[in-house]
Amino acid sequence: MIIAPVFFTMAIDFRPYLKKHSKSGNKISLIYKRVTNADSEFINCDALEIKDGVIDGFSINGGQNKEADISLEVFIFNFKTFMKLIKKSREISTLFNIRDLVRHIVANKMFAINAYPFDGLVIPILTFQNFVKYSTDLLNYDIRKQLFKEGWPIYTTTHNTPPATYGENAHVSNSFIANGCIIKGTVINSVISRDVIVEEGAIVKDCVLYSGTQVGKGANLQYVLSDKKVTIKEIIDVAGEKDDFIYISRGAHI
Repeated sequence: MIIAPVFFTMAIDFRPYLKKHSKSGNKISLIYKRVTNADSEFINCDALEIKDGVIDGFSINGGQNKEADISLEVFIFNFKTFMKLIKKSREISTLFNIRDLVRHIVANKMFAINAYPFDGLVIPILTFQNFVKYSTDLLNYDIRKQLFKEGWPIYTTTHNTPPATYGENAHVSNSFIANGCIIKGTVINSVISRDVIVEEGAIVKDCVLYSGTQVGKGANLQYVLSDKKVTIKEIIDVAGEKDDFIYISRGAHI
């Protein structure tokens, strides 16, 4: 069985790892990523000490080094072993999660845990700034193609909304515009969700706008993340900074 987290985004085929795990004869395996930006990303994630393909120890990545073997918290367990360990974890602490359990196993040398590297793109969504940075990074095709691969469709909920419509004076460049949007103003380097309205004369640049956001005439937005159903009135400037986006809460009126 495989247990994977929700805060690392990656396109990973688990089948080769399952085969390696089965052939190894060990009861537990972990997938990790060798990174070269551990001094600025993956902070507080588990850094691994690996010896002969087996985990020898854990530490918390505090950003001291650029290079590190970071646990992706993708665990492969033999099912019976997993059930036994769940029962064991309750005896140790009711607050134990899977990460704590695996660290306990290594510290007490209960089992040998395989360490398998992943070479593809890993996007860590650990902070608000991570989210906005990597959302806009996906506008870069060279980054996007590593996550969304040909022949590997991603199935999601459909809403049967009509295509986006554009006004006569609309201008859009390097942006994602979802179905149902009405764009009459300018949108640059932005990610625009369903049913967003950008009125004529409004400028939206370097932003992430959630579903139902309305940007009034003449409004000027930059480095903003708006949650759902936000209304931004006419002729107003809202600007954050590249490394410090402004967050507008759900349903807010500005």
